[in-house]
Amino acid sequence: VMPALRHGGTVGSLHFSSDGKRLVTAAWDSAVRVWDAHTGEMLLAWGHNATTFHAEFSPGGRFIATACADGAIRVFDVRRCWQSTAPQPVYWPQITTRPERSIRSE
Repeated sequence: VMPALRHGGTVGSLHFSSDGKRLVTAAWDSAVRVWDAHTGEMLLAWGHNATTFHAEFSPGGRFIATACADGAIRVFDVRRCWQSTAPQPVYWPQITTRPERSIRSE
């Protein structure tokens, strides 16, 4: 049995990576966390300046997109996150709120 995954606030979203090996959670404590889906070990963690409502892996697992109460959508390159204690969003010119457009694929 995997141990409980803990945040300091209500968890707003939980999503598996496409390979099923990792989970990403977003919580009202403004934290984003990546967990080992088998052991429950926290692998990565970072925070935002506002409540984080949603976090999800891209289909290939390379990126994590987050949506926050400040209205921002941020995209993180997971490969860079492993190398930083304070991950920074990557530049992503294709994000749009217009329904006829979509995020460019990996």
